[in-house]
Amino acid sequence: RKEMNSFTLQTTLAEGNAPKTLQVLRTFLSQYKSGRLPILLALLTTFFIKVLQVDSLHSLPPRLLAQKIQVHPYFVQQYLRASQTYTLAQIVAILHYLHEADLQIKGITARATREKAILEELIAKILLLKTQPEGTF
Repeated sequence: RKEMNSFTLQTTLAEGNAPKTLQVLRTFLSQYKSGRLPILLALLTTFFIKVLQVDSLHSLPPRLLAQKIQVHPYFVQQYLRASQTYTLAQIVAILHYLHEADLQIKGITARATREKAILEELIAKILLLKTQPEGTF
C-alpha cells in the first residue's frame, strides 16, 4: 500500500482533480496520526498564499517567479498549475476555509470536532468550489 503524505494531497488539490484528491484523502486518513493536522494546515496555507502571489506574478519567467515566492524553481510549475486551476476568488475562499479549520483545531470556535472530520470537511469545501458558480461561495 502506497503511503500518502501531505505533499501528495497538496499536489492533487493543486490539480483540482477531485476523484484523485478523494482517493489520496482516504489513504491519507487511514494512515493519519493524531496531532498532525496543524502541520498540514500550515503547509496548505503556505502553499495557497504562494498560489495567491503567483496569481499576480504569473507573467514573470519561472526562475524569477521562484525567487519572488521563495521556492526552488523545480516547484514553480505546481504553483502555476494551481493558480490556473483556481480563480482569485476561489484562492481567497480556500485561505478562509484553512483559517476556519485552524480555529477549529485550536478549539477557538465553538465546534469541537475530531481532526479527521475537520480535514474531511476542509477538503470537501475546497473541491466543491470548482462546482459552484463564481461569487456564490
